[in-house]
Amino acid sequence: PTNFALQARNSLLKQKYFISDVEFVCGQYYDLDIPDKSIIYCDPPYINTEKYGEGLCHNTFQNWVISNKYKTYVSSYEFPLKVIWQKEHKSTLSATNNNKVVTEKLFCNM
Repeated sequence: PTNFALQARNSLLKQKYFISDVEFVCGQYYDLDIPDKSIIYCDPPYINTEKYGEGLCHNTFQNWVISNKYKTYVSSYEFPLKVIWQKEHKSTLSATNNNKVVTEKLFCNM
């Protein structure tokens, strides 16, 4: 089986010199103290996919992204913003169907 956590760790270690001044924060999006001139990237649980953790109120999150003053990028299959990038690929994170073809998209609020 694939060790996704180890792959993510190794990928970050390879890039550490390029991202040494980036501050990574884990927490609730609505609790963040966001400095001016920030760029935000969000990778929320996707709508109509497997739930994990406490879940996410997608409507509240979408409203937050749309109305905030920071350039915000969101990875998802669907989101009510302009698509700025997309790529079709096989989903490998499914517990039941690793041959499902999905279109990963990146959205931006500005």
